[in-house]
Amino acid sequence: MKKKCMTVLTVLLLLNTAMAQTRVAISMNDLSTARTVAVASDVMAELQAEGFEVEIRDAGMSLSQQTEDIRELAAAGPEYLIIAPARSIGLRDVIQDVAAQGIKVIMIDRQTTDARATDVLANLCMDAEWAGRQCAQILAEYFDGRDAKVLEFQGEAASWSTYYFTKGFRDALCAYENMQICAVLYGEDDRQVSQQELLKYIEESEVAGEGRGFDAIFGHGDEEALGVINAYLSIRGMEGERAPIVCIGGEDDTISALAAGQMLACVCMPTEYGSLVVETIRRDMAGEAVEREVLLRGEVITAREAADMRGY
Repeated sequence: MKKKCMTVLTVLLLLNTAMAQTRVAISMNDLSTARTVAVASDVMAELQAEGFEVEIRDAGMSLSQQTEDIRELAAAGPEYLIIAPARSIGLRDVIQDVAAQGIKVIMIDRQTTDARATDVLANLCMDAEWAGRQCAQILAEYFDGRDAKVLEFQGEAASWSTYYFTKGFRDALCAYENMQICAVLYGEDDRQVSQQELLKYIEESEVAGEGRGFDAIFGHGDEEALGVINAYLSIRGMEGERAPIVCIGGEDDTISALAAGQMLACVCMPTEYGSLVVETIRRDMAGEAVEREVLLRGEVITAREAADMRGY
């Protein structure tokens, strides 16, 4: 028994020593918002607490910059590379090159739709389908059986998140005969694009004699929701006609809009990935099976809860 305990202790000491000598690189999609900073800070803190040597880069939501960052980080020869993708499509080739160098890739927060499964050690991300269902249920509770036409505002075209947000929302909406999707607009993860698309839709609906044309808005992301709010603010007399808005995200501007009563609710994306990243690396270094996909659930923030958070 004593010999067995000593063997286990020896293995742990060797693993801890190896971790202290292990280099981990992080390519963040962005570090300009409270949420992305929270994600990066959590991962950095957990890794450094375990003794890993860590280097981080900020892509500023630019796919080309992130591709360059990943190549430069990989050139330094880290054992693990953590990527929070700026876009769901476009990193396939660079991820394949990194994997070919023997560097283990861990995706966090969002997935890529074009990367080969064999090139990625693990995907640690939001349960996007769950988030879409939550938005449908929020609107169902709000309308409480009353008929409602819902305008769906999608974000990044053909992305992993867009597909599952839509699937979750529509699957849940099937249970409510009083609600239907009247149209789909595309905000492209840009509030200015979203603003212009909504203004155009309202104008076309009024010309067709349909009034506003919708009773509620489901925004796939912060930028879509904030673009909708900007569209409302740009139209005189719309203050009393605003349709309830729900979205997925949780950036600081969105929480402020919620607190100000400009939105109904937001399904906030999770920010704590650090412990999962460390556990994934630990298991891989120990030669144990690694869970290839871990889906996290966020939390629903209403206007009242956001106001409490902001001290309104």
